[in-house]
Amino acid sequence: MIKAIDKVEIEEYMFLLEYDTSAEAIGRDPYVLWIFKNGEPLLLDDEKTQVRKYFPPVFQRSYLVEFCHNFVSNERFRKLFIWSA
Repeated sequence: MIKAIDKVEIEEYMFLLEYDTSAEAIGRDPYVLWIFKNGEPLLLDDEKTQVRKYFPPVFQRSYLVEFCHNFVSNERFRKLFIWSA
C-alpha cells in the first residue's frame, strides 16, 4: 500500500512524500518524494518521468526539509539533481 505521509511547500514547488509498505520486501527504499512545480508534476527531459527522490527506511525529517530548501533555492543543485535522476 502507498500512502502520502508528508508535504512541503516552498514558493512554486510542492514536495509530496509517500511511503510504500511493500517496497522494502522487494529491496527498494520505502519513501519516495515526488516533486511538483506550479501544481504540475515536474518532469524529466523525456517528458514521461516525474522527478523524484528516494529515501531509505530511516531518515530524519530535517534532511527532507533541507533537501527541499536546497532544491528550491539553489539552481545548480536543482539542475544537477534533475540531470542525475
